[in-house]
Amino acid sequence: MVGHILIPDIDSENPATFSKKITKNILRDKWHYDGLIITDALEMGALSSYTWHGEVAIRAVEAGADILLLPLDNDEAINSIFKAVESGRISVSRIEESFNRIINEKEKSGLFKNKNNKWNIVEDKVEIYKHTEVSKNIADQSITLVKNNEDIIPIDIKKYDKVTHIMLSMDEGIRSRFKSYASNLRKTHGNVEEIIIHDKLSRLAMKDVLEKVKKTNLVIMSMLIRIKMDKGISTIDETHNKLINKINKLNIPILGVSFGSPYLPEYKNIDSYICTYGYGSISLNAASDAIFGRIDINGKLPVTLNEKYERGHGISI
Repeated sequence: MVGHILIPDIDSENPATFSKKITKNILRDKWHYDGLIITDALEMGALSSYTWHGEVAIRAVEAGADILLLPLDNDEAINSIFKAVESGRISVSRIEESFNRIINEKEKSGLFKNKNNKWNIVEDKVEIYKHTEVSKNIADQSITLVKNNEDIIPIDIKKYDKVTHIMLSMDEGIRSRFKSYASNLRKTHGNVEEIIIHDKLSRLAMKDVLEKVKKTNLVIMSMLIRIKMDKGISTIDETHNKLINKINKLNIPILGVSFGSPYLPEYKNIDSYICTYGYGSISLNAASDAIFGRIDINGKLPVTLNEKYERGHGISI
């Protein structure tokens, strides 16, 4: 496994994941290593802050990686590599090298000889109802209602004619990650306008968002807050927080839902606040169920957010 570290004495320009000097010149040519080269998680800030995530996948393959772990967006990584092959940037033979190494390792492990190694056996043991039900219960019980002014939760769909769903993040891939969750909100309520924000907001962009929400009856603020190395913050961006403040001044009720880190710069401008602590599909489903009252909420904060919302706090409904 190659790490996302810079070794100036060997390659002063590229981290090991992108360095042909390390993966090819040293591992392959000098040490004659012919096994698999696997990357560390590509979602880490050390790389995602270096270049966009599609380019991260391409450069890792160019450097010699056979298996890419945890791209920030799987579909984007696959499509980017495919396009790089189509354009000639990555040769077909380079892809075949990695394919052959992976197949050889599987043959060495006897995966093709053992008759019991069939995919249906995996399907019979992985993601079966017995297991998914346990994970669902854990996700459901973890949902924490920090505050609930005006009794917004559970949402009464008859009370709010129009809902605006704002999806906030400084991470790429928010649209694909929130796809099923956002669809659930739309189908349950029936009149939901969506706004996706995945970058800092300029003054004009903020003005545009405020104009869109003026006639809404409720704003659902879904915040994807991923903790990553070198990211520098464990909360939402400063401009996103300003947006929340300005929406609050319009006297439009705001439901905040955090996925990942529960920390916010301030909590006074959100009327109701739900913490999920995760951003996998199981947490996204639990969030939508909690929002519309399809499950009971009994979770407690595992950490202290501020002097008012301390560890162990949580509203049960």
